[in-house]
Amino acid sequence: MTTFWTKLDDEGKPAAPAESSPEREESEGLLGPVGRRDFLKTVGFGAAAVAASSCETPVRFALPLVAADEQVVAGRATWFASSCGGCPAACGVLLKTRDGRPIKVEGNPDHPVNGHVRTEGQGARVGALCAVGQAAPLSLYDSNRPDGATLEGRSVQWSELDRHVAEALAAARSSGKDVVLVTGPLSSPSTLLAITRFTAATGARHVVFDPIGPAAIAEANRIALGKRALPVERLERAELVLSLGADLLGSAHSPAEHTRRWAVGHRPDRRARLMGRWVQLEGRMSLTGAHADERHRVRPSDYPLVLAALVRRLADENPGLRSIVARLPSGEPELPAAALDRIARMLLDARGRALVACDSPEVETQLLVSALNETLGAHGTTLDVADVRRWALPEAGAIGSLIDAMASGRVGAIVIWDANPVFAGPDAARFRQALERVPTRIAISDRKSETVAACQVVAAAPHFLEGWSDAEARRGTVAITQPAMRPLGRTRAAQESLLRWAGDEVGWLDWLRRSWAHNVFPRQRGASSFTAFWDSTLERGFAEVAVDSWTLPDGSEPRYGAGGVSPAPAPGALDGGTAVFDWAAVATALSTSRRSPGARPTLELVAHASVALREGRDANNPWLHELPDPISKVCWTNHASISPSTARRLGLHDGDVARLEVGRGTVELPVIVQPGQHDAVVSVAVGYGRRTAGPVGDGVGGNVWPLVAGDAPVRLRGTGSQVVLPRPQTESGLHERDLVRTATFDALIDDPRAGNPRSRHHLSIWPGHRYEGHRWAMAIDLGACTGCSACVVACQVENNVPVVGPEEMARNREMSWIRVDRYYGGENPDEPEVVHQPMMCQHCENAPCETVCPVIATAHSSEGLNQQVYNRCVGTRYCANNCPYKARRFNWFDYPHEDATARLALNPDVVVRSRGVMEKCSFCVQRIQDAKWSARRDGRALADGDIQPACAQSCPARAIVFGDVHDPNSEVARLVHGQRAYRVLAELNVIPSVSYLTRIRNPGPDGEAT
Repeated sequence: MTTFWTKLDDEGKPAAPAESSPEREESEGLLGPVGRRDFLKTVGFGAAAVAASSCETPVRFALPLVAADEQVVAGRATWFASSCGGCPAACGVLLKTRDGRPIKVEGNPDHPVNGHVRTEGQGARVGALCAVGQAAPLSLYDSNRPDGATLEGRSVQWSELDRHVAEALAAARSSGKDVVLVTGPLSSPSTLLAITRFTAATGARHVVFDPIGPAAIAEANRIALGKRALPVERLERAELVLSLGADLLGSAHSPAEHTRRWAVGHRPDRRARLMGRWVQLEGRMSLTGAHADERHRVRPSDYPLVLAALVRRLADENPGLRSIVARLPSGEPELPAAALDRIARMLLDARGRALVACDSPEVETQLLVSALNETLGAHGTTLDVADVRRWALPEAGAIGSLIDAMASGRVGAIVIWDANPVFAGPDAARFRQALERVPTRIAISDRKSETVAACQVVAAAPHFLEGWSDAEARRGTVAITQPAMRPLGRTRAAQESLLRWAGDEVGWLDWLRRSWAHNVFPRQRGASSFTAFWDSTLERGFAEVAVDSWTLPDGSEPRYGAGGVSPAPAPGALDGGTAVFDWAAVATALSTSRRSPGARPTLELVAHASVALREGRDANNPWLHELPDPISKVCWTNHASISPSTARRLGLHDGDVARLEVGRGTVELPVIVQPGQHDAVVSVAVGYGRRTAGPVGDGVGGNVWPLVAGDAPVRLRGTGSQVVLPRPQTESGLHERDLVRTATFDALIDDPRAGNPRSRHHLSIWPGHRYEGHRWAMAIDLGACTGCSACVVACQVENNVPVVGPEEMARNREMSWIRVDRYYGGENPDEPEVVHQPMMCQHCENAPCETVCPVIATAHSSEGLNQQVYNRCVGTRYCANNCPYKARRFNWFDYPHEDATARLALNPDVVVRSRGVMEKCSFCVQRIQDAKWSARRDGRALADGDIQPACAQSCPARAIVFGDVHDPNSEVARLVHGQRAYRVLAELNVIPSVSYLTRIRNPGPDGEAT
């Protein structure tokens, strides 16, 4: 049996089991200089949003609905289909509103991007959504958002701002200077048409800014396949995925979609003897690497050498590969030749069902990836070239050229929308300095940022939950974004601002409808009128139409200036046609960009996006700050991760503050000793160290963006100081208990109970409970759970779980009802096996908490739920002491609730707990009762899948299944009674209602499962 552990001792070995207090009363050296009282003052809106009583919410801030509807009933939820605006993936969402205010965002199960994958089989159809999308309501109710029109720091009318901008743009053009529009990545075709109108009227050029996006992949496709686009990774079709650093299941583009597809292809099918295999080569321990079937430590600078070595090994399989061998980078990677031979053999064996991915920002490296995919037959199978992501992505060198133009005084006016180049990206410092030389600086934004602070003109834009837009993130799938409420402030759609400044007085909604009437309605079948088509699309959230190019509503073709971006690729090689790989163009590109490898540095910096904050856009959202990193389990700060060997060499330990230097850039960060990290890699998450994000995000963590630019040596050394990190998972071992169980796929084929020995039956002195009706239970597949933590945020949103802040988190006073524990397995800290295990109240049949409560505040329901009666609880905490799962939370404080706007995020279906009471997972009993009421209203019986707790509903991998175990046809009954199912701490005979399925890996013959 594999031995699992959670952290290392001072010698870099798996720490021996040690007792640790679940609640530390006092801690010295807590993270940062902010005390608890000061933090709770500054967190203001964050704590208020989860702590105030919903009955106190004033309605003066909530202008309820876009249009009154006779079907809207006070006290009952109303749902809107829309699209998520958290990233360009534009996942389909369902917006839950109560009395005119959105309180929950859930994935749309019918949406092609993040919805139900058709090959999943039977069971509940749920829509996937990542943690960022789940946390969107709190960003909506941020009272620190920009409001109205601002000119030189003073509030003005929109008409005055429009006159000023029009005059400034005209003055810039008359003086012969450039007008530039900078935006983030876009997937809205109607928005790109509005940008086209703006650029045509003002002579502006459009520059896209995205410091963490897959622009290099799109550029490589332009060279190799003739279209600058992103094909869809069909992970459910891939029997083998080889990934070099690509964190597809974590923080890469469209993570919810990737996880959904990976889970389908990675589920073990014992009868068919089929299960996908994932091989990860990386320098840091990523979320994807943690769940790979085979993992090798490779420094990022070796990615081109690894790919070149694979090209040489496969050159005989394709004449095109032979044509580029002479142009490959020289040198050999550190990865042993035997491992490379084995990977090459696996790729050949899986030809037509294999996929290669890489996160390198270098186009040359992505060209090698594309060449391998062409040789393996991935284009058209596992890499869908007919179903591309229609995103507007950055052009290579566009930001650098813009910085040079601004610095030389050639830019007379700049408009920056939904981008923060003053803070994010390797050129942020140069951008900030050059921006000061631009006479007119205009920002359009729905949140504060360093870029907004650097502009004289600010036009407040609505949050995506209160605005209109559309998206064609996928070929032939056009989605709508509709508001779930009227804007809380005096905002105006960014697209409408651009149209006004272009001299067009049309409103944005009118423009959007005209665009759809002209471009979308003629491509659909079924609706006889545009009104009927529009209404049906609003109800469904998207429309599937024939593929065509978009034109302006008046019928004219779009015109683009230098650096402009087409609103949609025209039909061709990467858009419904046959992909023709241009080997000559690839050879030429590799020949002109070939570089000789230099000496390998002692340390390399890997600056990566985190699951929660990504590039830092949502830094003022406390739900995301309080979300522990899935690997390090640290929250409320970023940190420098180093390997155990490097930590011993530098004399550093967990919590030591170290100074990270790259060239002239310096930042001080706490250190985490990370098992599985490459010895030559120090990895840090970007997005932290903000200065103008708002009271929650300012000053949290360190800004590593200035250290990303250039190839200067990386130095790391201790400062002698130390901090106690907010790290809620503190157990140092499993105390010789098999909380997590694993097995290989080969072993599962031979024995359906592999890795899961049959539990011994225990006699009980309890008479047991009788259930006449439902018996609720949950099953969690450890093989499908990636630890993405979308369930953690979903539970927090649904159940009004309060934010406690970094100091209380460091004292182990977290309040999350569900946590995702991370365990390391094996004896070698450099090559650990990683398993994530969601843990919540287990709703035990023989619940230990129920027997010790002196006031019967915790009791057993007639349907098997362990209920918590808040107004009866007196806070003895006997139940927490007696809980073997440590899944109960105690409300130590009343959290501030002065921010009336933030209180709108509260779910009125769930009571807000006061200080001094115990709280825990309820299996979302409010959802259970609502589903039962709906079934009675409709005169039918509850169906399997009608009830989805927040955690199960949000899980992109469908790792969590909930239902009535008394229904023999339910999916949960099938899983609970399956041979992979086991119960945690079954030997205590508490008989939990939550069952776990053994983690299955597929390393293959002669493979390593790490």
